[in-house]
Amino acid sequence: LLEAELFGHERGAFTGAEQRAEGKFEAAEGGTLFLDEVGHMPLAFQTSILRVVEYGAFLRVGGTREIQVKTRIVAATNADLQQMIRDGTFLPDLYDRLAFEEIRVPPLRERPDDIERLAQYFLERFMREVPTFHGKRLSAAASRALRQYSFPGNVRELKNMIERAAYREVGEALTPNDLGLPSQYAARPLEGTFKQRLRSFERAMIHDALTDAGGNQAAAARALGLSYDQFRHYQKKHGKPRS
Repeated sequence: LLEAELFGHERGAFTGAEQRAEGKFEAAEGGTLFLDEVGHMPLAFQTSILRVVEYGAFLRVGGTREIQVKTRIVAATNADLQQMIRDGTFLPDLYDRLAFEEIRVPPLRERPDDIERLAQYFLERFMREVPTFHGKRLSAAASRALRQYSFPGNVRELKNMIERAAYREVGEALTPNDLGLPSQYAARPLEGTFKQRLRSFERAMIHDALTDAGGNQAAAARALGLSYDQFRHYQKKHGKPRS
């Protein structure tokens, strides 16, 4: 199926192939073809890709006529191809040709400043796609938890977190629990003596409530179950909330 997708197939090449079809390489003639997760390609299939990269030639599945194309290839993977070469699971010649110009994109855990921007992008995307998700936003606690999380699944994991929340019954401000974050990321770690921890906890609650309320002090007070005067007391006690 992968060969038919990329190289096309002739009529009758396999069950269901009722007519000849072009593959992605032919469709990208004179342009660019993006190959994602090349580290997952079977070794035998890598040989076919190497032939296209090296000679610009391939056969359709079930075909006998060689087809020539001029296609620029951009490839991506999160696998360690050098280790795969040492293990004998990736062709060194194919690596040499694909890595003519190499760009390393750091994993999400190494660029925490991008996390909120990407989360906001996915929020807006799924608000457009899922009507019941409209108007949702990240709570301050969720934003903080996302920055602390290591994201072993990278950007795809962040996208899946937001997408799952879009189909759940959640409040207006998404919490760490709504995003399915492990419990250790749901709360800010506190250090110091009991009084220092209590003060930090109060300050964090005031900050988060005010952030979630969009700066509206009365709404923040209601969310915490405090009167407006009580809320103002804690604000003055702890000074201006810090992000």
